[in-house]
Amino acid sequence: MAEWQPIETAPKDGTRILLGWAGCVGDYAQGPVAIGYYLGKRLQLDNADDNEKVHPQVWQPLPLPPQ
Repeated sequence: MAEWQPIETAPKDGTRILLGWAGCVGDYAQGPVAIGYYLGKRLQLDNADDNEKVHPQVWQPLPLPPQ
């Protein structure tokens, strides 16, 4: 699995990524995570009603699907 990276380094081209918040940083097995993507500076989550209040701290590429 990939390492968590600072959110400032996330791709801004629409690539879907795994997003993380406090609690998953340091001990990556805990804390909330979500799948979303950035288009420029605008963040969209796959399952969120209000993306304006979402401020993830870290990201990583999505894992490969099972074969």
